[in-house]
Amino acid sequence: MPVKPNNKALEETLEIILEGQRRIKEAKSMTRSYTKVLLEMMPSKPIKIVTGFRRSGKSTIVKEVCQKLVRARKYALSNILYLNFEDLKLTQHLEAERVNKIVDIFLKNKTGAKLLVFDEIQLVRDWDKLLRTIYEFANNINILITGSNSDLLSSELSSNLAGRFIELEIQTFSFAEFLLYKDIKIKNKQEFDKHEYEIKDHFYEYIRFGGLPEMMSITSDDAKRSYLEGLISKVILDGVIERFNVRNSAVIEKILMYLLVNIGNVVSFVKIENYLKQLGHDLKQSTIINYVDYLQKTFAIFELARFSWKNQRVFDSSKKYYASDVALSYLYHDLGNNFSKRLENLVYLKLKRDKRFANIYYGYDDVEIDFISLERKDNLFEKYQVTKELNDQNREREIGSLVYSDSYTKHSKNYLLSLEDNNALLEENIPGVSVKIQQNNLIQWLLGV
Repeated sequence: MPVKPNNKALEETLEIILEGQRRIKEAKSMTRSYTKVLLEMMPSKPIKIVTGFRRSGKSTIVKEVCQKLVRARKYALSNILYLNFEDLKLTQHLEAERVNKIVDIFLKNKTGAKLLVFDEIQLVRDWDKLLRTIYEFANNINILITGSNSDLLSSELSSNLAGRFIELEIQTFSFAEFLLYKDIKIKNKQEFDKHEYEIKDHFYEYIRFGGLPEMMSITSDDAKRSYLEGLISKVILDGVIERFNVRNSAVIEKILMYLLVNIGNVVSFVKIENYLKQLGHDLKQSTIINYVDYLQKTFAIFELARFSWKNQRVFDSSKKYYASDVALSYLYHDLGNNFSKRLENLVYLKLKRDKRFANIYYGYDDVEIDFISLERKDNLFEKYQVTKELNDQNREREIGSLVYSDSYTKHSKNYLLSLEDNNALLEENIPGVSVKIQQNNLIQWLLGV
């Protein structure tokens, strides 16, 4: 397309378009399971949405998918528009009308299939109206967007784009993906045994610093902490303060800190209210509930409700919270003081990845079960207890809750996950009931071997 020398705005727009295509072409990536899933979604008409925590790898996955589509000749690279709205060059274009002008220039004289990729689309004002216009009136165009706020789905999308989108929620690197990054691929128990000591060393690194992709290239502990502090600030400032017009950033950070320190513990809003009062912040419970909800919408934390196996119902009076990546709690808590809870956090994230489960809860009726998952297909329960090791001091607590609940959760599967090397089928007998419990090494369970 010829460019007039005096048309500076047009020149800048064309440079933005070309820069996006260069980023796709030069992107370095590691194939993850999400890549295959997203590729399978791409031929469909609805808008594809990739959501997840900031810096969890959304942009990398999207660019890799674009590379694969170009290699498969589904799209010419020149027919892909890639805009990352966190880019400084786009700070003057964070309004739907300005983005639409870029799209118009990109589409001019284009033939064949076109792909529009909008990274961190929630930063654009009235982005939902822009997408609806393109979706309904443009021809032979596929749209792929990413976002770091689940409010995308709960408000704008549901009201303006209902029925026009499909979502892929991603997490940070699993432990298996973390090992792949370290050039260790484990497919079976034999390979695990071969690399056992190396895997265990990496596991203790993983449970401390997690699976944030950019963290894995940082070698200094101090630099990793600095990176995490900057990431938390970004989440609070962009994900909450700007998105929801909340001005009290100090309170938001204190609430997030409280939840990350207490991962895996039963938390009530009364407890959070009392904690804030001790720090000199007097907030209504309704405000605290809203703030916690905002933090959930950034994907920084996930909430679990309590399930009563006696009553077969869910209660909302108390919750548990887990971090989207175990590294987040590293900022606020010494590893030795919450090691078991971080193990729980890893188990929860793997259960959340498992599409077999319709819901995940924690269980409580006189005794507590770490996780109760309900299978989609057979509507059966799977119950999980997580501990560093099983010993005489904790055996009754860890085993007893699985046994106690079994008469209420008929035909359920029971699992005890620990760092012990012995995998065994335990059988506990109580009057009228024989309960089977599969004890697995937690690291092997995470790797599926």
